[in-house]
This record gives sequence, structure tokens and C-alpha cells, in this order.
Amino acid sequence: MAVQAANARFPSWLDWYQGWTPDWRVRAAAVGIGAVVAALWVVSVRTENKYEARMTEPDPQADNRWALTQGGFWMGRELVRRQRSLHAAGALAVTALVLSRPVHGIPTGRLVVAGMSVVVLVLVAVTLLLRLADRHHVSLAGVLPVATRSTLWCRLVFGAGAAKLVAALLPGGWAAAPKGRPAGVPGLTTICVGLLLAQVALLVVLGVLVAGMARGRTEEAGFQPFFRGQVATLVVLLAICLGGLLGALVNVGAARLFGVPVSSAVPAEPVPNALQIPWPIAAFAFAPVGLLVGVAAAAVHLWWHWRRATSNFTAERPPPDAVEPGGAIGDPARNRSKVADEYGTDYGDPDAEDYRRSRRRVASAWAVATLPDHAARVAATATAGMTAAIVLAELTQLFISDKPHPVLRGIAGVSSAAGLIGVGALVTVVRSAYQSPDRRRSFGALWDVATFWPRAAHPPAPPCYGERAVPELVDRVRILTGTVPDNPADPDSRRIDAYGRNLGTSAAAIIKPGPVLLTGYSQGSIIAPAVVAQLRAETREQVKLLTLACPARKLYARAFPGYFGPDQLDRLRTLTGPGNWQNVVRHSDYIGSWIFTDPGPRPKPDELAQLCLDPVTVTADIDPTPPPIHRHSNWWPDARVAEAARLLR
Repeated sequence: MAVQAANARFPSWLDWYQGWTPDWRVRAAAVGIGAVVAALWVVSVRTENKYEARMTEPDPQADNRWALTQGGFWMGRELVRRQRSLHAAGALAVTALVLSRPVHGIPTGRLVVAGMSVVVLVLVAVTLLLRLADRHHVSLAGVLPVATRSTLWCRLVFGAGAAKLVAALLPGGWAAAPKGRPAGVPGLTTICVGLLLAQVALLVVLGVLVAGMARGRTEEAGFQPFFRGQVATLVVLLAICLGGLLGALVNVGAARLFGVPVSSAVPAEPVPNALQIPWPIAAFAFAPVGLLVGVAAAAVHLWWHWRRATSNFTAERPPPDAVEPGGAIGDPARNRSKVADEYGTDYGDPDAEDYRRSRRRVASAWAVATLPDHAARVAATATAGMTAAIVLAELTQLFISDKPHPVLRGIAGVSSAAGLIGVGALVTVVRSAYQSPDRRRSFGALWDVATFWPRAAHPPAPPCYGERAVPELVDRVRILTGTVPDNPADPDSRRIDAYGRNLGTSAAAIIKPGPVLLTGYSQGSIIAPAVVAQLRAETREQVKLLTLACPARKLYARAFPGYFGPDQLDRLRTLTGPGNWQNVVRHSDYIGSWIFTDPGPRPKPDELAQLCLDPVTVTADIDPTPPPIHRHSNWWPDARVAEAARLLR
């Protein structure tokens, strides 16, 4: 916009901007970019001081079989500092590289700035590959949150990037775009092509490496990784598509607001107020069309699977080896549906004709609970639609660049409208969450899942609440179990002394130390095992674990097998000790599930999993108020939860 202001259609209150020289408009735009980077820096620093400053006292006998047992797992402060400097240096160096090419026939000064900007980018890329910026050699190694030579080196690289941006601002020489002829920033299209090709090349390398790591690994039943282990590759591809889409929406939306967007791949035409956009960015404007097609295909797949699963749960199955006839729960001597086999005939036969609607109601809830098993396919289908649309648009602009661009203008209008509608819908939903407790809980659950892992590779991202929650809960459990040694160097020991001074003579307010029941629901059932993994042996001996609606196997083990795979969950079972962990499940729960074995309807004290019937029974269709199906909510009033807690005494 700064370069093509002569062709833009500004409102009257922005006439002063159009009157500036191109040099000052470009400098103002570059200062705006620097301000955005500075704002991200400030946010990252503020959240770093609140979240990444804690470290627990790990068990000295912990091994490396489970990374969550390492004391530095939740301490990412030092790594965030280094990554923040490198990310900001890369952003500023790319901006300086763009600014150093304003005209054809680059002067010597700008050529030096361009060369030094490339050097900074190379330093950033190389440093990111070194151990000093790697999580396993910084956080997991327990590097203390103090400035080190490695941190100073990263800050030096950042200073070099900032210096290059300042150097690129000093010279002038920006030529005004010809009136009526769109002309973008010289070299910007080439830089965009280079960045896009680099992302594609790294994506291919990542996919090959992940495939090699997954080859030959045995998969246990129920623990098959999503998308054959290529979830990381899928997430990176989705990030490329969404990042490009947001860039296209910003560019096309701004060009649409002040003129007519045109692609740099299309020859200039006498279009009033035409504003040129680099064609690699403009092609991402096609992504919403592909996304809609992919989402529609995924919805059809989910609907088909739901229909098939519902029929499977309600269909009567031929019995296996017959045993004594009767109506007891789980009796295989009769042709029973899965619903009837679970509920039995104590309160009526669910396979009877007058139970058809109720039986299907339960089966439908069970079928919905199986849909998350297809989450990777849904994400892959949606991403594939976006990718296909983007690739088609890129190739069309690359090889058919002599055609007029009314189609591009139409797509630009559609994308702008879609972007505005999407942003408006998001704002509306967020505002409605303030008025609805249910929606607030939903947003909170999504936020908890999205910010559970340490931000090891993206310091401007939202902070990881686990880096505060887990260490603080570890301290709480140590205090409640009375396993804090009388050591002034231990923060928990000083905290206990402070509590005693504040209590004074009020002995009734003192909680006597003793065994602790650690209960986690939904995402909390992931935090609770992380806490157990961080406890020392003497504390862990007094802790029992109760998990409700736990997604450890259903979601986490399949998305993050290196942290919650079968070996790691076996390690958790060993840490808790025999009989000290109960996992309560429902077949209607679309988030949580069983972990090692699918439980039966009768409670078994010697098994880890306990099943809550949901609904509590299947009633005849004439019942006007059948028992509600709670799915993923209302666990605390359930009698089976109290039974599982009693089994842990």
C-alpha cells in the first residue's frame, strides 16, 4: 500500500498519507512492522515471567523412558527467551531484505544491506538447528532461567536483525508507481516464492523423517497413531495453509478496501485503482473454497460412519459359544445387540420391539462417541481441500498468466467476504461466551487443550498453563502428604513455615498431613498423570489417582505417542502402584475412554477401568421422561464415581 498509494482510492481523511513521498510512506510501513514485532515481544516477555518460571523437584531415580518425569519438562523460560530472539530476528531480517530492493539496479549500500540480511537469516536458521535452541537439551536438561552465553548469542542475532531493519530504512530511492499501472514492491514476489518453496521442501523432509521413525514400530490395539503417525506433518501443512490464507485475507482485504486487487502474475490492464498483490499470496485466497469442499466431504464421511455405528450397536448378533441360558448381563447365549448386552434384562429387554426408539437413542450416543476416532481423517480431508485449491490457483497463475483477471477479482471479493464473515462470527461467538456458562466452559476446555504443551518452538504463542499448574499442584500435594523435608532451601518448607505463622493459635484451621486422592476430569485427567510423574517416590506412595473421562488413550496416545503411548501409560501404572489408579469411563463419552481394557458393566475392584452406564438404564419407549444421557458431563453425581473412589481407600 505504501508503494502503490498513487493508485489507491483513499477516503478524504487519508489524503495526507497519499501526499507523502514514497520514501516516507515505506518508512512508516516498516515502522509499523517493527511495532508489531515489538508488541509480540512484550506479550511473550510478560507471559514468560508468569508461566515459564517454575521447576519441580523430580525423583532422582526417574529415568528417560517418560519425558514427563523429567524435572525441567515444565520449565521453558530459558528456551522461550532464546526462541523469541531468533523468531524476532528472522522477522526483522526478512523485512530488511524486502526493503533493500526498492529499485532495479540496486545501489551498493542497499546491496550490502540485502547481503547482511541474508546472513542474519542464515544465522537464525542454523541456530535453530543447534542444541542451544532444542527443547531436549535446554528444558529437559534443567537449564536454569538465567542469562547464559547461548542466550546472549541469540540476543546478538536479534540485535543484528534489528540493525538491518534500521539500515534498510535510512536510504531513499523508492520510485512512485505509475498512475493507472499497478506495480508492487520489486523482488517481493521472488521472496514470497522462495519462502513458499522452502516451506514445501521442509514439509516433504518432515514427512519422510516421520515415516522413517514410524517404520517397524509395533502398534497395540486401540493405540494406533492418528494418520499413521503423520499428525505432525498434517499440522504443519495446515499451518502453511492457514498462514497463507490469513496473509491473503489481509492483502486482498486491504486492496479491496482501497482499490481493486490484481495478481502480479497477470499483465497490467487499464483497471482503475488496481493494486498489485504477489501471486504466491493471492493464490491462497482460493483456500476457503477448497476448505468448504473438504469440510463437506468430511461431514459426509462422519454421517456415514455414525449411521453404520448406530446400526452396529442396535443389531442383534449371533451368540458365541453358548453358556447357560438366562437374562444376566453379558450372557452370550442369546442373540443380543451390544446395547442389550451391556444393560441386561433386569429392568426389561432392550432388544424388545417396544424399546426400539430408546435402544437407538443409546446407540446413537455411542456412535457419536466413536467419531473422534476419525479426527485425523477429518482434518486431513479439510486440509487436502485447502491444499488442492491453493496448488491449482498457484499453477493457474504461474502458467496461464496472459489471461485477464476477472476471476481473480471475483475470488478476491468472495475471500474478503468470507474473511469478514468469519471474523464477525468469531467475535459474535466469543462475546456470547460471556453470557453463557456452557459456552465459557467449552471455550475454556478448548483453550486448556490448545495450551497444555510447553511452547517449545513458538514463543509468541499463547503461554502454556501447564507450566504453572503442574508445578504448583506438585507443591500442593507434597504439603498435603507431609513429605516436605525441613530444609530452608526448599520453597515448600518455607511456605509451610509461613502458613504456621499466619495461623497463629488457630489450630482448627490446620489440615493434618495424610494420603491424598488426586482426581482429574477430562483435561484434568491429563494434568493429574503429569503431576504424578513429577512427584518424588516418598510423596507418590501416599497418592492415589482417579481419572474421569480421560482422553489419554483415545486422543493423546494417538496424537502424541511419544508422551502418552502404551509404554508411557504402563509407566504411569507402575508409578501409581497396583490398585492405586481407577479410570471411570462411559461408552457415550466422546472425549474420554478406557485405557488398557474396555470394562464391563459390573464393577471389578481388581481392574483399573470402571464403567458408568449412561443412561443408567434403557426404558420402554412409552416412558415420557427417559433417563438423560450425560455423555462427557455430570460425572460428580454419578454413583459409580463414588464407588471407584471407595475402591481406592
